[in-house]
Amino acid sequence: TGVQTCALPISLVARPGHPLMADKNPDITRIREFTVLVPPKHAIIHPTVDKMLIAHGIGALPDRIETVSTSFGRAFTRETDAIWIISNGAVASDIADGHLVELPIDTSDTFGPVGLTTRIDSPISPPVEMLINAVREEASQHHATHSGAVT
Repeated sequence: TGVQTCALPISLVARPGHPLMADKNPDITRIREFTVLVPPKHAIIHPTVDKMLIAHGIGALPDRIETVSTSFGRAFTRETDAIWIISNGAVASDIADGHLVELPIDTSDTFGPVGLTTRIDSPISPPVEMLINAVREEASQHHATHSGAVT
């Protein structure tokens, strides 16, 4: 047991009509002009997000909110000009439904880990094993239709 992960790209998402959507190829450093929702230090994708920001010359974000709450992230991002840096899988349905838009910023080098955490000192129950298998199957299907890597 332990952490079961797959890799999905990180996305920068915003509300439809966000000012950065007017630019077909926005400079990622412009995110500093907005409130940015990011994963906190204990989140699995935090190191990937930090590496992406550093690679693009973005140091500390002046207006940053750390959250792992997808409910808060969705609501806040839909109602403000905030930019949410999140695993693509967490917002894929919001993007497909048109409630959020992915900013046209290349993040293909950010395939970051997402996964399930289990207690190492406890056996996995049959229902949890079924859930893990269902998640793995879905991740494999996602990988087959998108270019994400599953590990």
